[in-house]
Parts: sequence; structure tokens; C-alpha cells
Amino acid sequence: MPLSTEALLKLHTLPGVGAKTIRTILAWVGGKPERLEMFWAMGAEGWAREFLFKANTLVALQQPADTSGLLDQLGAAGFQPITYTDYPAHLRDDELMPPLIYWRGNLALWEHAGIGFSGSRHTAESGLGYTHMLAELTVQAGLTVVAGQAGGVDMMAHQTALERGGSTVIVAPEGAINFKLNAQLREWATPDHVLVISEFPPKMGWSAGNAMQRNRTIIALSKLLLIIEAGESGGTLSAGRTALKYRRPVFVLDRPDQPAGNRILINEGARALSVDPLLQLPSLEPPADPPESSEPPTQLSLF
Repeated sequence: MPLSTEALLKLHTLPGVGAKTIRTILAWVGGKPERLEMFWAMGAEGWAREFLFKANTLVALQQPADTSGLLDQLGAAGFQPITYTDYPAHLRDDELMPPLIYWRGNLALWEHAGIGFSGSRHTAESGLGYTHMLAELTVQAGLTVVAGQAGGVDMMAHQTALERGGSTVIVAPEGAINFKLNAQLREWATPDHVLVISEFPPKMGWSAGNAMQRNRTIIALSKLLLIIEAGESGGTLSAGRTALKYRRPVFVLDRPDQPAGNRILINEGARALSVDPLLQLPSLEPPADPPESSEPPTQLSLF
């Protein structure tokens, strides 16, 4: 018997209880409802002894959780929770994935290979044109688009994929109850072709911090991350740097009108994706190591 939605809501809506603590508790519970009841019965002394939680975590766990009406609101919004123990194998232990999310739509889409799209909401027309072409190529390759739901690159990638009969994963920067599908997508979105994911407590609103946090989830759900247009600072640059930090493939458009952030990421180790002469989707295969030469090394002369 899986953990109830009500039990998960109680855990997730406690102020100050973060993803690391939730993962620790869920690992101990092991999917058994009676174990979660045992956890709450331990109290602060038991939590400190069993989990070595710090004082601020113990205080947070003792706060009352406001779950009034959440079950009905989640149901009305079409979302349901899932914990990391039921994630696909390649996501279960990914350090970038949150331990608990809410989803609606076609959950099977996160089993498929995805291409992550990231770029400024104020992307230039040329950048949107490149996004359109790359999203079309993503669909033609039988792959899924993964992105947030900001204007600019995100919306162009989602809309193009759906218009071309492809599928898309929207990673929300707010709680599930506050999520609203963008009007541009409503004409094309169907339950079979869209998956919406939120990793935040259901009533939580949008914030810049949430947008930064959900970029980690976009990276985890993607085989590679495409950076269309990054500024000298901001979320897109941060997303590229996060992917590089965790050694995930990052491809940055190498454009004639090269944005400052694109140059920064290429200099920091991202792979340049040329738009000339013909823009192509990067390979999902890791780059092969250069073959070892059978020839003995040549002695270099100093003269």
C-alpha cells in the first residue's frame, strides 16, 4: 500500500522542511504507511537520535501542517504526488531530482529521452527562430521537449513540439495548485502529449528562487541541455553552469549575434553548437575518446 496523498502533503507542507530532509525520511519509511506513523510518533528526541537532525529541522518538523482543502484542490487541478522510490531507474538516485513531485498528464513521457531548452524570456527573434528549428528537430528525432513555462524560448519550444505532433514536459516554478497552462499551449495540449511537474508545496507561488531550483529538475529530466540565449547573469546562465557542474551535456548556440552568456558558457566548458551552415540537433551519444595511437611518441627537438 503506497503512502497516502494526505500523509505526503503533511510532510511536504511543513515550513522549513527541505528536499534533503524529506528524502531522508522517505528512505527510512520505505513506502510503508505504518513506518510514517512511527516516524511522527518518535517526536523530537527520537528524530534527533535516529536521524541526527539539527535543531532547526527538529523545530520545523514540530510545526502544524496546514493541509486543509489541499486534497480536494489537488484533485480538482488534476495533480497527484509521486515519490522518488517510484521514479524511473535513471531518475531515482539522480542528485538533481527532488524526492517528491506532483504531476498531471502523461507520466510515461519522463521515461523517454528529453532535450532540455533554456533561454531568456526576452530572447531576440533570431534566437526564437533557432528554438523553433531545434524543437522541430527534437520531434523529428522522436524525442521530448523539456522546459519551464516562461515566455520566449520555453514557450516557443513547447508550442513548436505540440504543433508538430510531439510531446513536451513542463517543469513548473510554482506549486501545483497555482499552476496554469499558458494560453498559447491550450489549443495544442492534450493529456497524452503533455506532462506537467511541480516539485513545490501545492500552495506555493512563483519566485525567482523556485525558477532557479526547477532548472535542476529540467537538467535531470534531459539527456542534454540546449542553451539558446544566456545573458551575463540570470537563470539561463545559472542553468548552464549547474549542468556543467554536474557533468551533464550542455550545448550552447554559437550564433553570429552571440549573446554574452553564450560566450561565457562556451569558455567554461559547454560545447558550441554551430548554426552555420545547417543547424542540427546534437547527438545524444557521449563523445568518443580519441583512439590511442599505436605509433611511439615523437621526440620533439629543442632546436
